[in-house]
Amino acid sequence: MSRHFSLFFIILFFSISGVSQEKSTPTMELLKPYKAVYKSKIKGIDILFERQLSLKDNGNLELRLQGKKFIFQVSEISIFSLVEKTITPISYKAIVAGGITRRKEIEFDSSAREINSLSKKQWFKLPYEDGVLDRLSVQEQLRLLLIANRNIPKRISFRVADGSRIKDYKFLFAGEETLQANIGDIKTIRFTREFKDPNRLDTVWLAPDLDFLMIKHVHKEKGKSNQAILLEASMEGFGKIKT
Repeated sequence: MSRHFSLFFIILFFSISGVSQEKSTPTMELLKPYKAVYKSKIKGIDILFERQLSLKDNGNLELRLQGKKFIFQVSEISIFSLVEKTITPISYKAIVAGGITRRKEIEFDSSAREINSLSKKQWFKLPYEDGVLDRLSVQEQLRLLLIANRNIPKRISFRVADGSRIKDYKFLFAGEETLQANIGDIKTIRFTREFKDPNRLDTVWLAPDLDFLMIKHVHKEKGKSNQAILLEASMEGFGKIKT
């Protein structure tokens, strides 16, 4: 599965010094359910992605990403719980179809202290680590981190289970930028991922005034560039947002 299918990002299982935390607000009030629609271009195909964070009856959270056009289809689902202000992933599933179907699955078994990961039709058994995330839940951990803290960290690192191993991701704060949109100018902050290959680039724009909802994402690799930009969203406390 190509890296850009997991819309973006960052975040963390983290230990950051010099960050002042807000401790009075319950986690569920910080991480509000939402629905957002993004316009993107994947392999030259214009496609709309719907992204939804919802609360399940059992108290867990589900983050779902879906996009479909012609025979091309992308689906990602992450189920996780919240402990304090830290996400604990339970399962992850991803399907990319378009001539060839690719599937990924991850099961996090905290009691057995192991992670079972399906990639390229092969199952891998990975050691369980407290704080390790999947490629989708990590995106909400970033938002949760930024919402719960007064200061924006200059560097963020986290551990993500992906395929046959657990990977280290490092992101740098890249400053503030105002994006022009139909509803007016939107103040955003940017994070970029650190790569050894200078030809690879991942940048995400998040809106502080909208609980750090993602407004834009750009991925560049092997001479190709893919971009996703927010068209509309609805979130508790904000109503409907159109850009």
